[in-house]
Formats: sequence, structure tokens, C-alpha cells
Amino acid sequence: MIAASRLVHRVEAVLLGMPVRIACAGAASAASVRKACGTWDGAPDRAAAPLLIEVRESARSAMLESPRIEVAGGRMTLSGRGVAAAADAAGRRAVCTLSPELLGSPGALRADVLEPLCLFLATRNGRVPIHASGVELDALAVLFSGPSGAGKSSLALAASRAGMAVISEDTVYVQQEPHLAIWGWRGPIHLLAKDAGTSAGPPRLRNGRVKFAIEPYQGRAAREPATSATLCLLQHGERASLAPISQERALAGLGALEPGFDLLRSEIEAVLARLTANGAWLLTLSGSPEEAVALVRKEAEALRGRATGR
Repeated sequence: MIAASRLVHRVEAVLLGMPVRIACAGAASAASVRKACGTWDGAPDRAAAPLLIEVRESARSAMLESPRIEVAGGRMTLSGRGVAAAADAAGRRAVCTLSPELLGSPGALRADVLEPLCLFLATRNGRVPIHASGVELDALAVLFSGPSGAGKSSLALAASRAGMAVISEDTVYVQQEPHLAIWGWRGPIHLLAKDAGTSAGPPRLRNGRVKFAIEPYQGRAAREPATSATLCLLQHGERASLAPISQERALAGLGALEPGFDLLRSEIEAVLARLTANGAWLLTLSGSPEEAVALVRKEAEALRGRATGR
């Protein structure tokens, strides 16, 4: 194992507004890490303390495979062929030792190592994950929530194609202090086979269901965090409609937290209570997500009137 003092190559990145400082042993490793983090962008939150990652090189070759992830309180480990990693939420730090094959594959390095480590650290340090997609309307985050299959990702794709700023297609990250901020994760939109169409990419297992990745080809990603938010609970019906509902009905309608989210139950419940403090909305989806997106645009001022935040 390479001593920390020899990790002389540095990579700077930004994830959910949090500075990420990655120390690597070699120039080639740093180049691969820099490429892996190339899709991370957005404005840095100057008040946020950095996340610190050490990337060490193993001399042992190993075939690429997704590592096993284990979480126990404030610690997470990744283990498998070519990877041994540990993250400590309290210290905002992670250390990983990686095979040459993994270091030579920026895509696998990002998806299997850097994103899991950094998202674990971020979600335990002020970026609470909420299972919702979202769009931005002039600094207002309109969040669409419901169980898997409710239509969150289809709405995100329709909004993207309509030219709207998409915050996220499945999970948003909420910062409560020193002020409310809604951060998004830029990436492909994942749909079930019946909704994906012919332009879908390879399948992936998402929340226990097989989905297909689609790169949004229109619209734009929200780069600045939204500073106010309103929550729309999704249901299906014959025609698109939007109606105000109470906080109690919204929270009851959200149901139980899905696996993974339940590890942060108290934090998520506190965020949901804040997001619905002024009530919420019931958004009924017809067979056309485009109809619902047009309705959301039309009712932007009404949505803003029940928002939480600045």
C-alpha cells in the first residue's frame, strides 16, 4: 500500500455543491479520476467543508466487477475484485485501494467507487436524499414524489424535452442549513421498458427494477441550487390535474421509505416536514406526461404560493 505522503497528485471537483479533494499517487491515476469526475459540475457552496478522498494503487490485477457495499452507521465499505475502500462520515474522508484495471476505466471508477463514496459522505453531511424527481422554475424546485413506477422519471424526460431545467430524475438532495437549497444529480434518465422507447441505452437495476438509460437531448440541467421548493404527490387518472392538499395528506401519501433511504429516516422525515410545511400538491398524471408538464408550467405562480424557502 502506498503511504499517504506519496499521494502528491491532486484533483479538485464539486459534487452537490460540496468541494471534493482527491489525492492520487500517480499522474495516470489522477488523469483517470479527473475524467471520471468530468460530469460533476455546478456552483460550489463556499460554506461547505470539503470531502477528502485518497486513491491508492494496488499492484495486483483484477477483473472489473461491481463491489459489495456495506453500511454500518457512519461508515461504509466497498469490497470486491480490484477494490477495497472505506468511508467515514464524521471525518468526511474516504480511502480506497484500486487495481490497475479499475484505475484505467474512468466509467467504472466513477460509478462503482467515486460516486458511492462521495454520495455516502455528502448525504451524512448536509445533503439529505429525497426520492423525487424535480424541475426548476425560476429558482423554485417543483418536486415530483411517489413510489417507484409513479412517473417521476417520465416527467423529468418530458420536462427536459420541453426545454425545462431538470434538477434530477429520481433523487434530489436537500440542504437545510444555513438556508434551504435543493441540489440535483446530473445524469441519464432511467425508464421502465414500456416507457423507454427505441432510443434507450443499456438496462440497469434501479431500486430493484430493471430500467433503461436515456440521455436527455433537449432542455438543460439546473446548475445552481433552487432556494425554494414545493412537493407534488403523484397519482394516475384519466386527465392531468393539480390540486392543493394538506401536509398531513401529503406525508401519509408518500408511504414507507424505500430501501437505502430508510438508513436516513430521521433526516428525511425532517426534510419532508419542512418541504410540506405550507401544504403540498396532488398531481394527477394522464397517459401523457407532456400534459402534466404543461400544467405545471401554467400553474407556476400557484405552486410558488405554497412553496417553502426563501
